[in-house]
Amino acid sequence: MLSVLTLGGLWLAGAGAGCASPSTNLTVTSLENRQTYRQGFRQAYSRRNDHGDIEVVAACGTPTASGAVHPDLKQVMHIRVLWSPGPGLKTDQPAATNAAITWYVYTNGERMDMVEYTGTGLVDLDRDGDITTVEIRNASLRPALTAGALRDPIGPSRFEGTVVAKTDKRKVEEILSGVKTTLAAAKLGQARTDAQSP
Repeated sequence: MLSVLTLGGLWLAGAGAGCASPSTNLTVTSLENRQTYRQGFRQAYSRRNDHGDIEVVAACGTPTASGAVHPDLKQVMHIRVLWSPGPGLKTDQPAATNAAITWYVYTNGERMDMVEYTGTGLVDLDRDGDITTVEIRNASLRPALTAGALRDPIGPSRFEGTVVAKTDKRKVEEILSGVKTTLAAAKLGQARTDAQSP
């Protein structure tokens, strides 16, 4: 079983090979222990959904401390941008959030272990042809779900960085559909575990 220490060593353990990309660089700083972690994603895609919002999805396997990709752990980050900020908007204003952010770390095998983080942030978009550059200027995340053997090693955190995504509606839908299935299975498994607990 994966413990909190094991997950902490695997996830966000620097720009490990197999997950990092030169065009994707994200930083997470724990508000509890003040540690800063970096994470990259190999794949990132964007689309405009039926409501007119821009959605960006980034996905990758999880590197181990040695840089090899862990065979079971996966990560998906989903950013839904609701509106574009004007040039004069300051990041410290209460209204300075225009995006919902969800980050999933989960197993890819028969077990449905998952940690889900949710939050909001201020996001700038720069679209050039089929490439969208997403700059996350000010965001916060907190654990929303812990299911199975995985444990949250970070807690509430601040989040910033850049993601460069290619327009591909089919890939966005494919990745999100897979995550929704995994999330539903993880919640069901956790509910069964809770029901069996004394």
